[in-house]
This record gives sequence, structure tokens and C-alpha cells, in this order.
Amino acid sequence: GIIPNLGNQTNIAGGNDPFLSKMDLLSILQYGVNQKISEILSSLDNESIVGVLKESFKEFISQSVAETSENFANLINTAVDNKINDMLNNINLENILNQVISSTIKGIFREFDNNIINITKNLIEQNINEMLQEKLLPIKSEIQAIVWEKLPEMAENII
Repeated sequence: GIIPNLGNQTNIAGGNDPFLSKMDLLSILQYGVNQKISEILSSLDNESIVGVLKESFKEFISQSVAETSENFANLINTAVDNKINDMLNNINLENILNQVISSTIKGIFREFDNNIINITKNLIEQNINEMLQEKLLPIKSEIQAIVWEKLPEMAENII
């Protein structure tokens, strides 16, 4: 018949059984599955098969590339974070801050010293000038009076 090995099986008692045996059922099932696969394969052309395979490969490759790029990005981020942490650990902020503060304060004191010296110099000059004017003004009047009085006499003596 169409289905091989059908009805050739004997039952456990050794006689012919009008019912299908387990092997008969398996043969029928296998035959049906093989027929369906053959029908499907014969109905598909090469382009359809290639299209299905192409889409499957494309999806697999896209997923693999996405996973790989995500893992690669994570590795790069981890490496960069570790390098930054190493660099930050090697920086001695206390020394840097001390140097910056020290140089800033030195600059401020240098400016302050120069300004104090200039201000002090100006104040001393101003005080000396005021003091000399106060003390010399009365003397100046006396000197002028003596010069006016003695100058004509000296001029006459010279002539």
C-alpha cells in the first residue's frame, strides 16, 4: 500500500490484530510528517528559502552585534572610570592647594608691603613738609627782614 509496513505487525499473543499496533501508528505518523515536509520543501522556491534564512541570519547578527557593542561600551566605560580614579588618586590635592594658597598669600603680602612702604613714605614726607613749614615760617620772616635790611648795606659796600 501507500503506507509501508501497515498491518504486518502481530500482537503480543502472536496473532493478527485487526487494530493498528504501536509501530503502525508510528509509521503512519512518520509517513505523514515526511509527506508534509516534502510538500513544504517542494512548494518553496530557492528565493523564499534564502529570504527566510537571510532574515534569520540578519536578526541573529544584529542581536549579536548589539550585545557585543554593549559589552564593549561597558568595558570601555569601566576602563576609563578606572583610569580616571587612578589619576585622581595620584593627585595630591593638599600639596596643590598649599602651593596655590602660599603663592597667593605671598603675592598679597608683596603688594601689601609695597603699598605700606609707599604710603608710609608719603606720610613721612608730608609730615616733614608740614613740620618744616610750621617751624620755618617764623624763621623765614626773620630771615627776610634781615636780608632786606642788610642787603642794601652789602650792595653799597660792594659798589
